Amino acid sequence: MQTTQEIPRAQWPRFCEEFSRSHHGWLATLGTITSDVLLANPQAAEDVVKIAVDEKLFQGITGETQSDKLELFISLGQGPDHITHRISQPQRIRLEQTAEGAHRGLQIDTANGQTTLLRFRTAAQLETLDGLSEAEQRL
Repeated sequence: MQTTQEIPRAQWPRFCEEFSRSHHGWLATLGTITSDVLLANPQAAEDVVKIAVDEKLFQGITGETQSDKLELFISLGQGPDHITHRISQPQRIRLEQTAEGAHRGLQIDTANGQTTLLRFRTAAQLETLDGLSEAEQRL
């Protein structure tokens, strides 16, 4: 069973920084889905997610305020494969975890009814990891 933990908006900057540092180099897939479909049936939603980026190295998530509107940016891949996904007017960030507490990814809801899903190939508990990924060691 999966659980989600909503991150209070005041904690977003610190959360994004710590999440980026803790998950840098993890293989991730990024997709979008309408929020109402996700809420209606989270398990079935997996079948209708529109995949934007498939299995690229997670680089980080950052936020930027422009004209009083917050935008989040998720960076994936390296070199010519690098992609930055922009999320306009985010309303909620939720951390997805397995029943054992392993981090599975993020759900980010926007004002326009879209949810961005960042999912790691393998969910892992941070305390079970032993350092840098092979990709990070090559940098």
